[in-house]
Amino acid sequence: MRNATYSLFFRQAPFALSVQEVGTEGIRMTEANPAFGALFDVDTEGIHGKGFQEATGSREAEDGTWTRFFGEILEKQAEDSLVSYFPPLGKEVRVTAFPLDGDRVGTIYRVLEHPAGSGEGMEEWLKARAQVDVDPVTGAYNSYFMLCRVKEEMELADRYDLPFTLTLLEIDHFVQILDIWGKKVGFEILAATARLLRERLRTTDVVGRFGVGRFLILTPVTGLDGAEVMGEKLRSAVETGHHPVVGRFTCSMGMAERLKAESLESVQRRAEAALLAAKTEGRNRVQTYSLQQAGDLGLEFGEGTVEDAHRELLDLARQVLEAAVDDGEVLTASADKLLAAMRTHAEGQPEGLAKIWDNLLKKAEKFREAYGEGGIGGYALASHLMDGLVREHMRMEKEWEKELK
Repeated sequence: MRNATYSLFFRQAPFALSVQEVGTEGIRMTEANPAFGALFDVDTEGIHGKGFQEATGSREAEDGTWTRFFGEILEKQAEDSLVSYFPPLGKEVRVTAFPLDGDRVGTIYRVLEHPAGSGEGMEEWLKARAQVDVDPVTGAYNSYFMLCRVKEEMELADRYDLPFTLTLLEIDHFVQILDIWGKKVGFEILAATARLLRERLRTTDVVGRFGVGRFLILTPVTGLDGAEVMGEKLRSAVETGHHPVVGRFTCSMGMAERLKAESLESVQRRAEAALLAAKTEGRNRVQTYSLQQAGDLGLEFGEGTVEDAHRELLDLARQVLEAAVDDGEVLTASADKLLAAMRTHAEGQPEGLAKIWDNLLKKAEKFREAYGEGGIGGYALASHLMDGLVREHMRMEKEWEKELK
């Protein structure tokens, strides 16, 4: 039996949802939400027991497209999708289905834009359009589809206050693999990795190719802790694989859980920063970008809210973290700006606090020098300035104030 939260989600979801049972007599609808009724202009109360074609107005191809499609979902116990033209709507719809208990299949319907008109050429266009979202090398989704899918998840997360995590996975030293063994071998490794990800991820997770040697993984309704466990399993599985030419290869991952109302660009930058840290610290590892590292300006520290002066420092530290994605001159300038602000912040403070800040600043300046000399990476510098300088001085200041009371 479904719980109250699921029932509320099913009823209020902004996109069309339905559940159907696949049996010897074909496909029979069991339930649908109000958004489904609005899309197909049907009474969802009377939909139980109706055939799929009758309920949706779809035209099943001679080869039994829908029966085969839903049957494969149950057989493989894996999510899949296809694009079909629904005549009553005069629109193209992406149908994404996923297995439920028994012989039941859950389905999400999303209307897509398509050129006006029909007739000759429409069938060919629809077949071509169905492949637009798929990367031809790996069979995974492409970057455009992934960004659209993440935006959909953001809307859902904001509406129902749900978490989700983005993971950037990169094949270690992939450029060198291409240089040494060529594109054919490189593409084989990408395809093998994509297959492994699809096999080991949950049916609700989504994976797509996202640049040279990279994949983007979306894990809905999953916080950073759960995603990190998943990431370690994937990393280990990739590491134990074997390519007949290259042999053993590994991957690195950077993860960021989206904060409430955070933009796509921001959470993506944080995942990039975490991936950079994983690569800087030796590769073949999973690195998370936590809420604490994000330097959220709405953060509460200890028992009170962050004061304006500390907000400014946290904001500058956040800029350093963001600059660590690109490294180079922008990071150097951001780090120097933060250090200068910290020196100004320390001026005129009581002797006890001044001594604490002086020690923290000296240590931070050593990190800055090490970065300038190439001894540490950009993310290591940014992480220390956020946690070892700004946050540590706030923590020690709180302790100092408590001792005075």
